[in-house]
Amino acid sequence: MTPEPSDGGRTAGRTGTSGARSGARTGRRRPAARLAGLALLVAVIVSFVVENDQKVKVQLWFVTGHPRLVWVLAVTVLVSAVLGYLYGRTRRRRRLSFGRGARRRGRSAPAEEDR
Repeated sequence: MTPEPSDGGRTAGRTGTSGARSGARTGRRRPAARLAGLALLVAVIVSFVVENDQKVKVQLWFVTGHPRLVWVLAVTVLVSAVLGYLYGRTRRRRRLSFGRGARRRGRSAPAEEDR
């Protein structure tokens, strides 16, 4: 005798196809969601540019300029991204140099609180 399912046979013969159908629906919705996200991002950027269009006074050492605020912010973000990338790269390189083979070269790994 085979035991009957505790659900009274409601799941008998099901192969789990409902999961496949829901995955297909999700796949069709994904491009629409990406498009909506992209449209929202473009709207935010356009709004940001329009709101920060006024000219500002910028002094750098002995030079004074009057660029638009949006360009000052864009240059600041770009310079920050480059500096952050370079900083992360040098830390990674330094960490790798203290990794494998560091003891062979006579160096010891930094203490845990130095990391």
